[in-house]
Amino acid sequence: MSAEERMNMQQKLQDGLEMVQYRLLRDKALKNQDVVRCNEKGMYEQPARDAFAEVYHEELGDTKVKEFANQ
Repeated sequence: MSAEERMNMQQKLQDGLEMVQYRLLRDKALKNQDVVRCNEKGMYEQPARDAFAEVYHEELGDTKVKEFANQ
C-alpha cells in the first residue's frame, strides 16, 4: 500500500467516524437524552441538544423531534 493510499484510507476512516459521531449526537438530541462529556475538570452529563448545538452550531427544532418520533 502506497503512502497516498494510506492517506486516502485514513481520511475515509476519519470522515466515517465524524459522520457517526454527528448522527449519534443528533439522534440522542432528538430523543431529548443526555450525553456524558469530559473536559479538563472531568466528566459531566449534558443534555444532548446543548452538546449538539455547541459542537455543530445547529439547533434542532421541535418539528424535527416530531418527524423523528414518527419513524
